[in-house]
Amino acid sequence: MAFEDEYVRRSKKKSSLQKFLPLIGLLLIISFAAISFILMKPAHEFLYTQFFEAQEIRNGTPLEDSFSRDEVQYVVGVAIFVILIMVSGLLYAAGAPKEKMKVTERELKQEKLRKEAEYREMKRRKQAINKAVAAERERKQRRNG
Repeated sequence: MAFEDEYVRRSKKKSSLQKFLPLIGLLLIISFAAISFILMKPAHEFLYTQFFEAQEIRNGTPLEDSFSRDEVQYVVGVAIFVILIMVSGLLYAAGAPKEKMKVTERELKQEKLRKEAEYREMKRRKQAINKAVAAERERKQRRNG
């Protein structure tokens, strides 16, 4: 029962923004898909002129593409989409509300003192048992010896 009560108590603590996070995520994905679709052609052209045409000018021979320009353009679009998703995830992780610590310093200190007291008590009991065993051995040696 205690676990169920704790679960119900935690589930009620959601803020109004947290209720809409899945919807916000879906809207972000849709907008990032649209942005990457718009940017994929200019990005592909920029990358093509920077790398392939520069090599053609330097080498003097045209390079043959093993993939069609459309395929490469889609790969560039997917790369832009993934980069946008990763950046938004990084920003969310940096700004997401953190759960408050459930344990206070005072409780930690009390627990540490309690464990030390238990350790000392265990040590004292071991010493008492060892003394009793030593005394018993000594009595047996006196009887036998």
